[in-house]
Amino acid sequence: MIKLVYCVHRKAGMPQEEFFRYWKENHGPLVKSFAEALNAGKYVQSHLLESPLNQVAQEGRGASGPYDGITEIWWNSHEELLGAMQTPEGVAAHEKLIE
Repeated sequence: MIKLVYCVHRKAGMPQEEFFRYWKENHGPLVKSFAEALNAGKYVQSHLLESPLNQVAQEGRGASGPYDGITEIWWNSHEELLGAMQTPEGVAAHEKLIE
């Protein structure tokens, strides 16, 4: 099993509500539509939870600020991920998701 984890920041100037709506209602379904082409087994979004604990964690680690969320994508193996990224469908899906 292999899992890629992306720490996500919204675009500068984008309101947090708009970002979370877009990520959940547009980007998530887009990823799901490409899951077969990418040979991905699982996709998870973890959205930032506003809490006073964020400040405590940030100060304790000297972090510059919180991420807006984390994305996780799973594959059964490294070989499956590499194989999917070398097919025309996988390349097209990856390019569309980056866009």
